[in-house]
Amino acid sequence: LLVPKVPKPAIRTSSPLVRAVASGRPAGTVHLQVIEGNPLTAEETAMFEMFEREEWSPERRRAHIIRRIEDRGRVAAAERATATTAIRLATPFSATG
Repeated sequence: LLVPKVPKPAIRTSSPLVRAVASGRPAGTVHLQVIEGNPLTAEETAMFEMFEREEWSPERRRAHIIRRIEDRGRVAAAERATATTAIRLATPFSATG
């Protein structure tokens, strides 16, 4: 017996907020974030209001959110690399001999 494969979603996240907003259903998600101890920032609230005001499609919302997450990852990696370099430069070299 062959079972058809079900395609996996392009984005896998445990955040109900990201799933709800990306699918175009933001109602109630702000309350969920507060309950989870992760309320929206002013920037996030403005982004979601823009989605509604400009009537972004779920696909466009999802792409925008993914791009923001990826950008944050690149910034965090660059900051870690800069900090590591600064530590190496500040560490005195041991003289042998």
